[in-house]
Amino acid sequence: MRRAVAAATTAVLTVGLLVGPALAAGSAWPLDAPRASAAVGGSCEPDALIDDPEWGPAAIGRDAANALADGAGVRVAVVDSGVQATFPHLVGAVEPGRDVVAKDPEDTTGTRDIFGHGSAIATIIAGRPVEGSALRGIAPAATIVPIRVYYEDDSDQAEREDKHPTPARIAAGIREASAAGVRVIVVAMSTAVDDPALASAVADATAGGALIISSMGNATEDSDPTRPRYPAAYPEVLAVGAFDQEFTPVQAYRGDHVDVAAPGVGILATGKSGGDCLLGDSVQATSWATAHVGGVAALVAQAHPEETPAQWAYRIEATAARTVPDERSDLVGWGLVQAPDAIAFVDDGSARGPVSAAVPAVERTPDEPAPVVITSPPDPWADARGTLAWWALGAAVVVAGSLVVARTPSRRSDQGN
Repeated sequence: MRRAVAAATTAVLTVGLLVGPALAAGSAWPLDAPRASAAVGGSCEPDALIDDPEWGPAAIGRDAANALADGAGVRVAVVDSGVQATFPHLVGAVEPGRDVVAKDPEDTTGTRDIFGHGSAIATIIAGRPVEGSALRGIAPAATIVPIRVYYEDDSDQAEREDKHPTPARIAAGIREASAAGVRVIVVAMSTAVDDPALASAVADATAGGALIISSMGNATEDSDPTRPRYPAAYPEVLAVGAFDQEFTPVQAYRGDHVDVAAPGVGILATGKSGGDCLLGDSVQATSWATAHVGGVAALVAQAHPEETPAQWAYRIEATAARTVPDERSDLVGWGLVQAPDAIAFVDDGSARGPVSAAVPAVERTPDEPAPVVITSPPDPWADARGTLAWWALGAAVVVAGSLVVARTPSRRSDQGN
C-alpha cells in the first residue's frame, strides 16, 4: 500500500534461485493475457500427511503471533479457483461464498475447487490442524469465504468453455467479497491488464473497509519484470513479493509498488488431491507468499478491529524485517513480514521506513541513537532471519501485547470481520 516516503532509498537486492525440482506451480500469468497457475499438487496423494515443521510460518513468527491472536471472528475472502471445503485441513474453516463464473451446476457457493490453487491458498491462511500433519494456517481460527472466479487456467479448452480467469471476473469477485462484508480480501494472482472495472472494484472495496492483498506475479525468462501487474499495482493494494528458504528474494515482477514479502518456496499446503503437499519453486512463489500475508492480516484485523485498511497495512510494512530500516526493495518492499510485531506495533510516529498516514513522523537529529533492535521468541529460523535486521520499540511490544490479549471475540465480530 503505497504512500509518499520521505528520503527513502530503493535497495537493490540480489535475486537468488533455489536449486531443486518444482513440486507444484504458483500463479504467474504472462504479459499478454491473464492466466492462473498450472495444476497444484497433482503428484500428492489424497491422504498424504507431512509432519516436518514448516519453515514459512516459523520465519514470520506465527506461533508467537498466535499467542496474541488466532484469527477468530475474522473472515478472509479467497478470490481464486474456489476452495474445497471437504479437504481435511479446511473442514469447519469455510463458509459458503460465491461463484461468479456460474458454469458449475454442482456449486454456486465457491466451495468446490477442481483446480486446487484456491484451496492451497486457503490452507496457508487458515488451515485447521490435522493429527499427523505439521500443516496449520497462519490464522488457524479465521473463516475462509471462497469467491470462485475461474475453474481452470488459460488452456485452450478452458478458454473455449469460458472457464478461465479474466480481469472482469477478478473485479466481480472483489465486489462480491466486499458486499459480503469481508475485510481481508486475498487475490493471489495477477494480470497485465489495467482494467477500469478492476481498479474501480479495488477502490470501492478499500473505501468500504477491506484490505486487499495481492501477489506481484512471477516473472518468466522472456517477460519484462518491470511491467506492472494488477491488482497489485493499484495504490490501495498491499502488494507481495517472495523469499526462498535462504531468505533470498525470489525472481518476480518488481517495482516501487511492492510493499512486503513472505515465504514462497517449499511451502506446506493442501495439494490438488486434498493431501499435504510442498508447493512452489523459485520462479513460482508469490501466490504462496501472498497467502502468508493474508494470514498475518487476519491476525492484525482481529487484534485491531477499529483500524482502517491503511493502518493494518502500515503495521505489516513498518515491522517487516529488512537490513536497513529506511530502505525498501523493488523486489521485496519493506522486507519479510513479522506477524507478532505487526500485532503489537504502536504507531507513535517514531517508526523508520514507510510513512504513517495516521500519525506525523517524529523529527530526528543526525546524532540520534540507532533504533532498538528486538527479536522474536526463539525458533529454528532465528539465525537465518537475523540476517534481515528488523526493529521496533521494545516497550511498545509489551504494552500492545497486553492490550491485544485483553480484546474480546464479541467486540471483533461486531466490527464485521
